[in-house]
Amino acid sequence: METDSSNTVTNTQSLFLSERVANHDLVEILVTGSPSNHVFRGLVERIYSCRKGVTRDHLGTEIEFYRGPVSWGNPSLRVGDRALLFIRETNGVLNEYPWRGHMVINEFDGELNVTLSFPSLWLREDLPLAVKSSANQHPTLPNTSIVRFDVLESYLKWLIGEDDCCRS
Repeated sequence: METDSSNTVTNTQSLFLSERVANHDLVEILVTGSPSNHVFRGLVERIYSCRKGVTRDHLGTEIEFYRGPVSWGNPSLRVGDRALLFIRETNGVLNEYPWRGHMVINEFDGELNVTLSFPSLWLREDLPLAVKSSANQHPTLPNTSIVRFDVLESYLKWLIGEDDCCRS
């Protein structure tokens, strides 16, 4: 991992979440329903990238998507959750990234945070200092970290790059 003079990571190929960013679109979604066991419906509130099936037309609309498999360590979304969601279209169907494909947005101690199902995120070597510095243990969930929303959002936008035409 390379850094420039400001201690900013400059090589994105092996960074935390970089594979998801490269192969999936990122949206902020409010989960509004679950018409079946493996399907969620949600309102697209913000689009960060539109390279893998998400289009500008999705903004402000409800979409249906297949969730990743639920297993230990891979929690499911719930109706009412607001989350950052990695999705891509395959054969006309939107699918969540299969392993930890979403990050729920919550408020803790008056600050907007993102919940990540990754333990001790602040110890990872593949994260910029700003993200590590804003990461903490989730107050109630073991093996789970929280990161300030604005810091993680900036990091994800940086990974996506400025050339993405779909920012909203």
